[in-house]
Amino acid sequence: MAVSWSTNAEIRRDLTDAFIEAAAPAAAYRVVFSPLPVPSRVGAIKVAPFSSIAVAPTSITRSPNTEYTEGTLSLTSVLYECTDVGLQMSMDIAEEYPVNIEMAMAQALRFKLESAAEALAVNVLFNSTTGAVRAANNNILAVTTAWNAVGSTPIADVAAAYEVATAASGGITPNTLVLSPAAFLALKGHPDIIARLPVTVLRGDNEIEQALAGVFGIQNIIVSRVGTPSGYAWPAGTALLAVTAPANSLASTPAACRLVYWSEDGDISREGWVVESYDKIETRSHVIRARRNAGHVVISPRGLFGLTGVVS
Repeated sequence: MAVSWSTNAEIRRDLTDAFIEAAAPAAAYRVVFSPLPVPSRVGAIKVAPFSSIAVAPTSITRSPNTEYTEGTLSLTSVLYECTDVGLQMSMDIAEEYPVNIEMAMAQALRFKLESAAEALAVNVLFNSTTGAVRAANNNILAVTTAWNAVGSTPIADVAAAYEVATAASGGITPNTLVLSPAAFLALKGHPDIIARLPVTVLRGDNEIEQALAGVFGIQNIIVSRVGTPSGYAWPAGTALLAVTAPANSLASTPAACRLVYWSEDGDISREGWVVESYDKIETRSHVIRARRNAGHVVISPRGLFGLTGVVS
């Protein structure tokens, strides 16, 4: 065990592993905002914006005794700030608990934090005044007919949005489609989808998600099933196409969004998460805490496209 410099709490690698490996429900934020380690709590990421990639050269033909046309690539700095986020649970030392209670608490913290993180990501993406996906950014559109209604065309809807997003990003294609459970249910029962699913599919959700990826020509299909007290965190009627990067890939990897975390505070192999324990003498409590220094960053709205009204 190590001791946290800030609180004298013990950093529990055994509980951190239990926290990371907990079978938490699928969350969109972990894919759309793929983790990116950064060396300081506040700083800037240097990236090639989609707007610069989208600018085509005037000519690529070289005349005799001349140089090739000079291409331009304007890097931009995207500011970020990592915020100390986390959650803790306490148990009364005077009470009797099962032997594995600490493990159970660490896993419960994962579920609770996933819910809060997904809700925060939804706000960053779809807030009506500050969100990355809204009418002001020209990257959201209502479908003509909801996918759970007769006459709907989900494959055509996604294909059209795919091409719009690809054109806006300079040819970088979206690789992730996020769906709500309601939208996923509508697709599973849609005649156009059923007609294209291989007969060998076992009809389990995992198999159907993989088959849908082929139907839509998308690398990743994510069904956000993180719950809140009022229902699912992801809006039922909204689907999202996004350009995403692998977790912990380079900052230069094309992506619309990243979740930056301070690598000096949290282990990169655990995507910045730290689980600690300490005793609080005043209340005779044993405390388990999960935390990280992190922040959601939208690098370019051009790599995002939302479809609304996909279910009624």
